[in-house]
Amino acid sequence: MGRKITYFSDKFKIEVTEKAPKNRAKETEVAAKYNIFPSSFSEWMELFLEGKHETGEQKALMKKMKD
Repeated sequence: MGRKITYFSDKFKIEVTEKAPKNRAKETEVAAKYNIFPSSFSEWMELFLEGKHETGEQKALMKKMKD
């Protein structure tokens, strides 16, 4: 049986990454708490720390402002 692919919203990703640094938890602990893969969480954290994580609403607003 194959592995089910789960898609997480941008809002969820931001919520998880915002909570992690405050708790100073290990990536594996945070990933287990939210039932996500540690590699996914690492990727989200990298984007978050680089300031590249945005919600769908933020992306839409930025696109509208550029037009």
